[in-house]
Amino acid sequence: MIFLAVTMGFFAENIREGVSDKEKERKYMESMLVDLKRDTAEITQITSLQKSLVRKMDSALSIPTERLHNIGAQDTFYHYFVYFYGWNWFFTRYDNTLVQLKNAGGFSILKNQPVIESISNLNLIYERDLIFITEHFYVPRWQRLDEFAMQLISLPEIPLDYSDPSYNTYLPHKEILLRYDRALLEQLYSFIRFEKADLEIIEYWEEQYRDKAIRLTELIQKDYHLKNK
Repeated sequence: MIFLAVTMGFFAENIREGVSDKEKERKYMESMLVDLKRDTAEITQITSLQKSLVRKMDSALSIPTERLHNIGAQDTFYHYFVYFYGWNWFFTRYDNTLVQLKNAGGFSILKNQPVIESISNLNLIYERDLIFITEHFYVPRWQRLDEFAMQLISLPEIPLDYSDPSYNTYLPHKEILLRYDRALLEQLYSFIRFEKADLEIIEYWEEQYRDKAIRLTELIQKDYHLKNK
C-alpha cells in the first residue's frame, strides 16, 4: 500500500508538472506573438525610412561633383545630403520573450521542435546578419561620412524632426562648401555610395527577418491555437 501511494504520488506530481509546463509554454508563445507583431510593424516603418534615405542618396549622387561650383547645385546637393547626414535608422527587435526564455531556462519547456527551430533561425538572422552589418559597417560608415564631410561642408545643427518642413528651405543660396577640392568631393561621393550599399543590404535582411517572423507567427497560431494579439 505504501509503495502504491508513493507511486501514485509520483505520477500525480509528474502530471501537475506537465500541466504547469504546458501552461508556461502557452504563455511564452502568447508573449512571443506580441513581440513578433511589434517586430513586423517596426520593420515596415524602418524600411520605409531607409528607402527614403536611399532616394536622397541617389539624388545627391546624381549631381556631378564639377557642378558643385554652382550655388544652385550646392543648394540642391545639400537639400538631399542633410537627411542622411543627420539621420540613420536600423531595426532593433523586441526581445522580451526571447530574453525570458534564455534567462529562465524556458527553452527546456518548449516541446514543439518546428517552433524552436524557427525561433533559432529568426535569432540567427538578427544576430549574425542584421546586427553584424549594422554595427560593423553601416553605423561606422555613417559616422565616418559625417566626420569626412566636416572637412568640406559647413554643417550647422539640423532640425530635430525628420519631417520638419524647414528641410525644404534649408540654407537657401548659401555657400556651403568650405573648399572646392574635386578629389575630396569624389571621395565624399564614394562614402555616400558605400553607406547606400550598407543600407540596401540591411533592408534585404530586414525583409528576410520580417518574412520569417510572419511565418513563425502563423506557425505558433496554428500549433498553439492562438490568435495574434
